[in-house]
Amino acid sequence: MPIPVTSLLPIVPFPLFGMGTMAEVASPYANSVVFLVMGGVILGLATEKAYLLENHDYDMQFGRWMLVGVPWAIVMLLIAWVVLTKLVFRAEVDRVPGGAEMIRGELAKLGPMTTPERRIALIFATAIFFWVAVPFIADIPAVADVAPWLGTIDDTQVAIAAAIACFIVPARRRGEDASQTALLQWSAAKEIPWGLLLLFGGGLSLSAMFTNTGFSQWLGGQVGGLSGVPAWVVLLIVVVVGLALTELISNTATAAAFFPIFGAVALGLGMDPIFMTIAVTLAVCSAYMLPVATPSNAVAFGSGEVSIKQMVRAGVGLNVVSIGLIMLVMYTLVPAVFG
Repeated sequence: MPIPVTSLLPIVPFPLFGMGTMAEVASPYANSVVFLVMGGVILGLATEKAYLLENHDYDMQFGRWMLVGVPWAIVMLLIAWVVLTKLVFRAEVDRVPGGAEMIRGELAKLGPMTTPERRIALIFATAIFFWVAVPFIADIPAVADVAPWLGTIDDTQVAIAAAIACFIVPARRRGEDASQTALLQWSAAKEIPWGLLLLFGGGLSLSAMFTNTGFSQWLGGQVGGLSGVPAWVVLLIVVVVGLALTELISNTATAAAFFPIFGAVALGLGMDPIFMTIAVTLAVCSAYMLPVATPSNAVAFGSGEVSIKQMVRAGVGLNVVSIGLIMLVMYTLVPAVFG
């Protein structure tokens, strides 16, 4: 059975057994997080078409999250480059004859940016600006006095506004094309991963029912006996479990299924659930060993140039390094950014 179909299961048994009303169970499928993801996906589709390749009452702003995610990603990228190119897959030659010339030739074939490319680039850049810069600008006292409405803009509104703009803004200048086709047609909606949106909604609905039925409190009470265990040990276990699961299950499915559980565990141990979920998020983004872990791994394996044995050999080392780096980030960057 497809995973997105299973994400709809909460709609049937929870109201049937009185665990919540239909409105309580179904409303998380229209949570702002779902629309944020949908807006981002639509924006990505428009970019491709233009050929440019809440459960703890906390608003995770895009810019603030980048302060943690970007440094972690950059360091892991550098480590992965060293491991893959210097240790596991050592290059036999330093330079491929004619390689640079071929790349320059392909770039020349692209020609200058077209009107659709420039317009979608502008929409994309505007969305990134509102995601990253506006939350910090809105906190400036002088700006808050002049434009208090800036502080009310959230990531979901930006994503949806950018997505709508892609369906409205014409792809050509007036007179260039009589059809005045928009940057993105609704026919492209078939490429939106609707199953992914259902998966997010199912996870949020499951989390809401955990709270409504008291399961979160019960689970927290069951792990209360572990309150004497050092927080870093608990966090290390969570990171290892999350990383191991994401090697076998997609990171989205892992996150949607285990955020509610780990959040309840955090409350039972007297830990900040936001702290725990950040650790899980970083862990499920660290899948390096198996082709089934992520689509990018599958693409690399599908090339026929890399065997599973080679992927596992490289991935084990990267996983160990990733665990250590995540723990370092959790006790340095995360407290500095989120307090």
